[in-house]
Amino acid sequence: MIFRSVPISSGHGPRNLDQLRHKIVPNTYRHNYRAVKRYRAKPYVRPRGWYSHRWIYGDILPSLFWTRKYWIDDFWRYGLSIPPHGHVWVRYDKDALLVEISTGVILQVIYDIYY
Repeated sequence: MIFRSVPISSGHGPRNLDQLRHKIVPNTYRHNYRAVKRYRAKPYVRPRGWYSHRWIYGDILPSLFWTRKYWIDDFWRYGLSIPPHGHVWVRYDKDALLVEISTGVILQVIYDIYY
């Protein structure tokens, strides 16, 4: 069973999230695409000394960019799919990146989801 996306709910995350994460096949995520819907968000503050970059899946995101303050914990509010076990959605400027927590490898990129 492959879970691709989670419908936007009334502000609550999916029940049994940990069980769902273990059922997801990470290989189904390997692509980049432009967001169908855009969301307003607080201004993005990049770590000091770093410049803008266009990330793609397979790149390794430096750990400064996927610290907890950049995590998208309420991913369902933005129509993002459930991250597989060991992965997290991260905000990078206007984009959402699905990153493997242990290595920083980007599994998927959704461009221009924020404005």
